[in-house]
Amino acid sequence: MTFPLNDEIAAAFAQFFFGGGSGPSHSTLSRLFAGAGYVDADPYDLNTQAPNKQQRVLAVFRAAERRPAGALVDGMLNALRLDGAFGKYADDKHVADLHAAVTHAGWALGVRTARVRGRHPPRDRRSRRAR
Repeated sequence: MTFPLNDEIAAAFAQFFFGGGSGPSHSTLSRLFAGAGYVDADPYDLNTQAPNKQQRVLAVFRAAERRPAGALVDGMLNALRLDGAFGKYADDKHVADLHAAVTHAGWALGVRTARVRGRHPPRDRRSRRAR
C-alpha cells in the first residue's frame, strides 16, 4: 500500500522522539529503517551516535516522500505502539498531532490500534484463518 508522506507527517512522527531518550531506541530505529529499505537515507553514525533520534526520523521520512513508504509507516507505528506511545499513559498531544497529520493526507489512523488505513486497508490475516 502506498502512503503519501509530507513534512507534516514527518514532524508528527518525529515529535514522539523529542526529549532525552524518548521513543524507541536507536537500535530499533536502525532495524526498522533497514527493514523498510531506507538504510541509505538514515544519517546515523554508530561511532558518534549522532544525529539524535528525532533528526533521524525526520531525515528518513523526508526521503520517504519520494519513495514507497508502507513498510516504513507500518514499522514506525509498530515500534511506537510497543514503546507505549499509544497506551494508557500516552502523550495525547502527540497522538492528536499524528492523527491530524495523517487525516490531512487522506489516511485514517485507528486511535485504539494505531494502525494506518488507506483507501484499501490490508486484509486481516486473523479473519482468514477463522474461516
